[in-house]
Amino acid sequence: METSNQTSSAPVSGPAPAAAEVQTAPRRRDGCFFICPEALSILLSGQVSADEICAYLTLARFTDATGVFSTAGVKAIRRALGTGPNHAEASLKKLQAIRPHVGTRRRRDWEQASLVQDPEIWSRQYGTAVPVVPSQLHRVRWILSDFSREISTTPCTWIGNGLVDGFGKFRTPLATLRGIGVDAVRMLLAMYARQDFEEYQGVPPLNNIYTKYWTNEVAQFGGFKLLQFVLRTLCRKIQRLML
Repeated sequence: METSNQTSSAPVSGPAPAAAEVQTAPRRRDGCFFICPEALSILLSGQVSADEICAYLTLARFTDATGVFSTAGVKAIRRALGTGPNHAEASLKKLQAIRPHVGTRRRRDWEQASLVQDPEIWSRQYGTAVPVVPSQLHRVRWILSDFSREISTTPCTWIGNGLVDGFGKFRTPLATLRGIGVDAVRMLLAMYARQDFEEYQGVPPLNNIYTKYWTNEVAQFGGFKLLQFVLRTLCRKIQRLML
């Protein structure tokens, strides 16, 4: 069984103190987890498959309050995605190979980290011990890079635990989502990124969910015009997130 993350603290950047502990809480299906802006940008790019996105969401669901140290592993991914161990391990291997596009500007080592890191490699890289989980039943299995969170002005994207845990009779939402395809997974993440709970308790419909059409006049009957509507483009705000 994996432990749940806290929802009140901001994420950290760089290595955690050697003596730090991963603060955990009882598993709560009504809680939330978050994804940092840089990670979201990578997940919305074309280099990540539906399986890999869903595997990452599972790891993020079981992080601590920092959103960095995850106690989830292959078993949790298998359960959430409905896949076998080889499939889950392949997704984890790919996530460890994915790095952000940093251009030509030189950046610090921890800004060039992979999307997901092995704890032992992370520990050697930063010269500090992996934080301890205060329970013999759990341990930190994966490190989720936050890519220098403190220099980002973009807020994190918050997602309800139910997307991973399921709710009611809908026990495996991620398994269903990955079966629909990567476009559906990316669209859902893009919609999460656009949500505004303070004003709309969700995604503002007027600024996000719409489609533009060209109108062509094809005929006239008396005083009426017959128009043809041709698909022009999706909402540009959602498009920019997914390109």
